[in-house]
Amino acid sequence: MATTICVNRNILEMEYAVRGPIPQQAAKLKQAGKNIIFCNIGNPQALGQPPLSYHRQVISLIEEPAKIERERELKAIFEESPASKLRYENFIAEEILTLSEKILAQTGKGVGAYTESKGYFFVRKAIADFIDRRDGFASHSNLRANPEQIFLTDGASDGAKRVLDLVIAKKTDGVMIPIPQYPLYSASIKMFGGAQVNYYPDEENDWALNRTILEDAYTQATAEGVNVKAIVVI
Repeated sequence: MATTICVNRNILEMEYAVRGPIPQQAAKLKQAGKNIIFCNIGNPQALGQPPLSYHRQVISLIEEPAKIERERELKAIFEESPASKLRYENFIAEEILTLSEKILAQTGKGVGAYTESKGYFFVRKAIADFIDRRDGFASHSNLRANPEQIFLTDGASDGAKRVLDLVIAKKTDGVMIPIPQYPLYSASIKMFGGAQVNYYPDEENDWALNRTILEDAYTQATAEGVNVKAIVVI
């Protein structure tokens, strides 16, 4: 009987510095009672930034719709009791209650069931409309964003990994990434078996990027037999 299991070598060799030796050592120091401020990722709430209550309130209400009417009932009781120590700001705003009801109506059965693989259509439609307004294409029917070509993912990292997985078909498929970069990209390229192609923004010029920088990286990679198929721009 085999005593070892063969696993994907790319997984073993990939490096994800965000969770690498420095953060691991910092975690040990924190457990030992040291005061550690983690600045290795963009995580402001871990440093005490208050969360945006608007979005959390909407999510909590669509997760438990019964709270919507209960909130209105409690507010009505408050309005009938002038001596109450509560204030209007202690209640969820009617705007949020109404929006939550609108979202629930468009989900059909609430948010506990599976959705389409692309995500709710009404959310994708809202995103498409935003893109049209942002890019000035709202009045150009032939240039408008198509909700059917929009896919919702559970975070930017998952979206980036899906695209890289799609693009990389063999080890000579390359992806250009800036250096310095967020380690998600180098780790994912390694995991999916592709080739990492580095390009270097001009640090002395506020990290400016120009055509020559990109062409030099592309030309060198091509000369080494790499088929550059994608570029990451941060």
